[in-house]
Amino acid sequence: VTTHTMSTAETLTVWAIGFDAEWNYAGEVPSNWTNTLNPQTATMSTGFTLVPIVPGSGIIIADFNVSISDSTGLITVTAPAVFDIDLTGIGPNTWVLVSFPIDVNGDVLTIFNDTTWGDGGTVWDYVQWYDPLDMTDHWKCFATFKPVILNDLPSINNTMALWVHITANGGDQMLTVGDGVDSANTTINLYTGWNMVGYPANDDSAYTVGDLKADTGATSVEGYNGTAPYLIVELGDTFVLRRGEGYWVKVDSDTIWNVDW
Repeated sequence: VTTHTMSTAETLTVWAIGFDAEWNYAGEVPSNWTNTLNPQTATMSTGFTLVPIVPGSGIIIADFNVSISDSTGLITVTAPAVFDIDLTGIGPNTWVLVSFPIDVNGDVLTIFNDTTWGDGGTVWDYVQWYDPLDMTDHWKCFATFKPVILNDLPSINNTMALWVHITANGGDQMLTVGDGVDSANTTINLYTGWNMVGYPANDDSAYTVGDLKADTGATSVEGYNGTAPYLIVELGDTFVLRRGEGYWVKVDSDTIWNVDW
């Protein structure tokens, strides 16, 4: 390991290995391990796993014997990137249309885990996503009360909008999403017909529905409204897109939406 960057939600395992005089691999070497990130009592083994506690930087040191040692390059530990989806005023047994801007791709139970990333006050039991490419079964879902084999929602990411059924919304009334990294520019594929998408941007102060239509040729954009009969309404061209919100976007032909971070 030369240099390495990681978050407090990750671990890093390194091994000490030896070579003979001709640089042939000779196997793992028992070593005394210490580190300057999480000071601890030296341990003797062939490998070492760093479990960072707080952000910071430092090195891992392997002492092979009294006269020979080696160390990693600088290891930088950062706090995990999380995002708070604002659900202020949303009561239990309510559907919301949400998204998240941070770059994370994975299992819905891991990403939408308010107990791990937030204060644990927001709880959900059902998540749905509309797949525009599956003509026989558009709706993919994950329900906490179903056997895993019956859930068909794939990995979720920051290009998607998701319907989430909230069962409790206490504490800070935020569904905290993690653990990701700040996104780079994001490419979102839009397919003929309706698409459920997020807005993974850092600056959500100025980009409008009109801008989206101009950039993609979209003919209709709808957003969440908790008082509407079907919880969605048509959005006017001056409406400013927001991080954390989800949108329905209709296009007449396949296209790509490039979202600047």
